[in-house]
Amino acid sequence: MIRHVSLGAMLAFAGVVAGLGCGSEPRLSSYEQNVLQARFERDMALRDPQRTILAPDVRKRFGGLRYFPVDSTLRFDLRLVRVAEPETVRVSLHLGGTDPYVRVGYVEVPMPGGPYRLSAFQPASGQPVLWLPFLDATSGKETYGGGRYLYPTLAADDRLLVDFNEAHNPNCDYNPTVYNCAMPPSENRLPVPVRAGEMKSLLVETG
Repeated sequence: MIRHVSLGAMLAFAGVVAGLGCGSEPRLSSYEQNVLQARFERDMALRDPQRTILAPDVRKRFGGLRYFPVDSTLRFDLRLVRVAEPETVRVSLHLGGTDPYVRVGYVEVPMPGGPYRLSAFQPASGQPVLWLPFLDATSGKETYGGGRYLYPTLAADDRLLVDFNEAHNPNCDYNPTVYNCAMPPSENRLPVPVRAGEMKSLLVETG
């Protein structure tokens, strides 16, 4: 059984391991420390009254987001295969309606039984960030039913670091009546479980 790891427990563990010196216990790698630090900062932003997206009653009882343990095997250096003619598609939104996104290419993720193709998108207007939304076999069970997001950085040679430990839920998982989030298109459904990154937040009862 996979247990979720609270951020407080992860940081406490990181502090203990970092202080072990030359003992027999392994240290956390710099990669693991960076992942935990990013999660800590995300929690701090949600706790901050000036930056939070949480409703006031939810913020008062917020104890941290829930994550799978860091798994470095779910971190891939992949090539973005660009499509010959980028296509504008209408992506469904959480509260209804659609938003335009441009499908610019795809990556092939070498997971068991794969590789599996995930389409990469950019907003039709605004900042040209690369958006890699996905659903997987944990969606609606261990993870948020509306899928999760990745925003990988595109290198000059069209390489992408696709790190599922950075997968996070859209804002509508935390405040579903205020945020109208884009939902991953069906073409980005992985048939395998991705037990890395953020789990269901359980902050709001959605029925």
